[in-house]
Amino acid sequence: MTTYSVTIRLDAASIAALQGHQLQVFKGVKACDPDQGVSTVWATVDRFYHLIHLSWRSECHGFFHVGSLHDDDAVVPTWTEPVQPGELLTLEKGAQLTRTVTGARDAYTLLNRVGQPVWSGLMSAMRTYQQGARPSPLCVFPHRDGDTRVLESYEKIVLVFSPQKRAVGTAVKQCIARSVSLHFFSSITHISVDYSHQRGWDTLGNPVAKRNGMNLLLAPELIVPSFTQGVFPGDLESLTLH
Repeated sequence: MTTYSVTIRLDAASIAALQGHQLQVFKGVKACDPDQGVSTVWATVDRFYHLIHLSWRSECHGFFHVGSLHDDDAVVPTWTEPVQPGELLTLEKGAQLTRTVTGARDAYTLLNRVGQPVWSGLMSAMRTYQQGARPSPLCVFPHRDGDTRVLESYEKIVLVFSPQKRAVGTAVKQCIARSVSLHFFSSITHISVDYSHQRGWDTLGNPVAKRNGMNLLLAPELIVPSFTQGVFPGDLESLTLH
């Protein structure tokens, strides 16, 4: 199982200037209907040192969330279960989860049979020096009863030092402050970047790192098309985040 990691270097002036800010991490996912997805705060860091080290493994949990959900609400999964590529995770009537090996190949397949619309998505665990590796939501999608959703892991993240603190799992459409995107591959599992409160992000010439301006729309950046086939009938307007 692949481990990915990031090192962020801060100077003393930036550490002082960032007091009261929060480092927020958002993670990518592939989906057959990416326009339906919303990014969520995957991990946070509130105390800053000269070096910030983040790491995670390429493993996921599937989750289902029941209830209303709006922009800046935190997703608190009602049901969650570890899932492997090729497996199907089904939410059955009676609120039971079943897991079988009949899912889409090399993808995570989620099926809603609970009898009502829900939200679903993937969780993964990031390890920071402030917290251990606990799975938390990285995306959320509307999920109608009877529909199948097929998702794939996408090893791309967005980092931002935000003056607005948010809980892990909070649904966020737009990154107001300047951010940086980091794209990982099997041959590139560690990326280092610098941050200066005056100059912003420095990618250190890394071709898989990209500085973003203000007001970045997160979903188009992180939730990308997948060509794995799924079935998504019905009108999702009633489950759209407002």
